[in-house]
Amino acid sequence: MLGLPFCEAVDIWALGCVMGIMMFGFELFPTTTDYDALLFIIDLLGPPPQHLMKAAQKSKVCFKKTDCGQWRLKTPEEYWGPDLSSHDDRKYTFRSLDEGKMLCLEQDNVTEADERRECMELLKEMVAWDERERITPADVLNHPFITKSYIHSTSRLSSCPQPAAALDATSIHMDNTELPPNTSDDRGDEKKKKNSCRRFFSWMTRIFCCYMDDVQE
Repeated sequence: MLGLPFCEAVDIWALGCVMGIMMFGFELFPTTTDYDALLFIIDLLGPPPQHLMKAAQKSKVCFKKTDCGQWRLKTPEEYWGPDLSSHDDRKYTFRSLDEGKMLCLEQDNVTEADERRECMELLKEMVAWDERERITPADVLNHPFITKSYIHSTSRLSSCPQPAAALDATSIHMDNTELPPNTSDDRGDEKKKKNSCRRFFSWMTRIFCCYMDDVQE
């Protein structure tokens, strides 16, 4: 999109995008155009570093240089013209992965809450703008989400105060209908849901380990 050289770090980015789908159930950057992709990425990760913009061969396609010499993304009107506009298919409203970290947070299970947080920390490192700052395959295998080191020690995230109210379904585009009180069947369903989440994280860890072993070979 920016015209920067390709290297193996692009595979980590692609894997991070797949991981985002696995985590949230929807694409983080759902589009087929470079401009909209950049718009969504900037909304979620912030603007690309200026040194990348200076090195990019396609900076002028989607970006515009300000009077102070800084690059900024063109507005939809500047890019598409007055008769066209961007098409936003995003199914979420959070504007940072730290906000996304609070979706469906397990408040009553410290281990599962830490597991989700570590997974999100890994995702953030996989989709870093600068390929030199992006996590490597070897470091992925040594990440706490993979090694489960947080289980055997006090997680730096567990010691953080819990938010007053974690983000819920209202943070994504879903019907905000009132839910009935929990019944015994509901509690059984909730237990099944937690077991499913645990199996999902275990499966994701195995998949990542197998993939990263292949990449390193």
